[in-house]
Amino acid sequence: MKAVPLVFFLFLFVQSALPNSNPVLLIPKPDSKYNKTSTSVSIRFSQKIASGYLNEKSVSIIGSKSGEHTFSSRISDDGYTAIFYPDSKFFNDETVFVKVSSGTKNKFTEELSFKFQTEKQTLPSEPLDVLNKEMGIQSIMYSISNNTVNNSSRRTASLPLDFPQITVSNSDAPSPGYIYLSNFSIFGTANTPYLMILENSGKPVFYREMPSNCLDFKKQPDGNMTYYDSRAAKFIEMNSNYEIIDSFYCGNGYSTDLHELRLVDNSNHILLMSYDPQLVDMRNFIAGGDSAAIVTGLVIQELDRARNVIFQWRSWDNFEITDAVYENLYAHQIDYVHGNAIELDNDGNIIISSRHQEELTKINRSNGEIMWRFGGRHNQFTFLNDSIKFSYQHAVRRLANGNISIFDNGNYRFTRDPTGEPNADSDPTFFSRAAEYQLDETRHTAKLVWQYINNRSTYGYAMGYTQRLANGNTIIGWGAANPTVTEVNANREKVFELTLPDGICSYRAYRFGDASVSVQEPLQSVTPSKFSLYQNYPNPFNPSTTIKFDIPALTDVKLSIYNLIGQKVKEVDYEVKSPGSYEYKWNASEFSSGIYFYELKTNTFTQTKQMMLIK
Repeated sequence: MKAVPLVFFLFLFVQSALPNSNPVLLIPKPDSKYNKTSTSVSIRFSQKIASGYLNEKSVSIIGSKSGEHTFSSRISDDGYTAIFYPDSKFFNDETVFVKVSSGTKNKFTEELSFKFQTEKQTLPSEPLDVLNKEMGIQSIMYSISNNTVNNSSRRTASLPLDFPQITVSNSDAPSPGYIYLSNFSIFGTANTPYLMILENSGKPVFYREMPSNCLDFKKQPDGNMTYYDSRAAKFIEMNSNYEIIDSFYCGNGYSTDLHELRLVDNSNHILLMSYDPQLVDMRNFIAGGDSAAIVTGLVIQELDRARNVIFQWRSWDNFEITDAVYENLYAHQIDYVHGNAIELDNDGNIIISSRHQEELTKINRSNGEIMWRFGGRHNQFTFLNDSIKFSYQHAVRRLANGNISIFDNGNYRFTRDPTGEPNADSDPTFFSRAAEYQLDETRHTAKLVWQYINNRSTYGYAMGYTQRLANGNTIIGWGAANPTVTEVNANREKVFELTLPDGICSYRAYRFGDASVSVQEPLQSVTPSKFSLYQNYPNPFNPSTTIKFDIPALTDVKLSIYNLIGQKVKEVDYEVKSPGSYEYKWNASEFSSGIYFYELKTNTFTQTKQMMLIK
């Protein structure tokens, strides 16, 4: 018997009532590679699909390796998109042919035909490992003091002993509202993960101990809160009572990346991203490349209320692996995109940030086509008033004034040319900044209109975020750096700064205008676990500054201040102290400008820090 070629046919019966309804988006994209074996097929039309016009009896599905399939179908809540779900997976490394036809029961007239390929091999995806690679460390550490989770949604009489020390070093009329963040450890520092909402004083109005690292804790436009749970590998949603009510994750077989979740206003649609590792023969792209490299692509998805994938954009279909600016293309593992932000633009389209391509990309949300590319190897914009440009950026956002903001990590600040040629106009030091650009999307110009650099001393080489507040102030989360979060006004004057302990950081930090729980009585003191002398605040100062220190046990304490040549100019404190946290406000109005040192000395502990008086 002659063998019958195995192909996949999908017949969609669309009646003549839709004569001008042409497909505008096909998922998977025609001729695309590396599609998941559990993918669905989505077809978006230019007009709404009338109810009852899908005839499932006219559909047959046959895989080139997987054989005949049955399936279910549905129409998305947008009314434009038909989604087909095969009841069984496709096989790896097979070609899938899709045909869309209309006609009578016994006669079909072909209207659309396309094909795509499935991935050659399904590789495991470890979402948290993406952040490990970004930070350049082997693992992101966390420790938990016990196996129970503290689900306290309100302030208790005292904080847990493993709650991280919060230091507010500047609070000069900050914006109202609360700081949202979550803590995790780098470099193996002991740490217990918490979700937390903090007053400007640093005291929590909400905290919850978590069994694993959580990232991107924030309030969504509908008032609910979301965060990425690294153990569950998906985003979790809480209501205003801090009760878990939902979870969000990618469709079509893709894992859910930790970097971004956006809820689309008034539609209950969600925007997510996935990191997609694939086996690639890099010899096809670069001489001497690894024949079996693991290359990680980026996938952007929009899901409707029923979690149907109604929009999908993949780097495999739109970017070249060689678009990566500083990735080692000879390596065994290559992360050539490293997306880290999704912004729903004012016109309904999408802007994404791709760190390893040093690029912001605008994507048409209807058909998936690229509208423009800003930065990187395929930059279409002329930079105005910004000789250093941005490097390995995070957190693209469209501001109310129409401009674009980013967190510019600055990893390759002084190496603008990918060949290694330094830019003579740049400062050969690493620093991060918040940057605001005015884009002319017609003339393709990008003018730097505002930036904030923390005295070129703060370098958040990984993670980070910027948020423009309604009053014109800007929140800057510095990622893998201290301080943790800074707020500045439009004149770049610092009005608030908060710091977590050394070795503890937050992926992003946000400010939102209210918290759902009321501010209660002050927390009772917690016995410190170790001696600590904190950096004075503010610093520099004029004429007063505050010095804080922790004492874990009953002991003699001496706090002294010295000038630059080592002369003691003030003995602040000298007495036996009980365990606790203390602070001293030094008024230096009678002293001259300059550098001073303050020293904390006990029976077993001595530490000195520097401060600066400027008059």
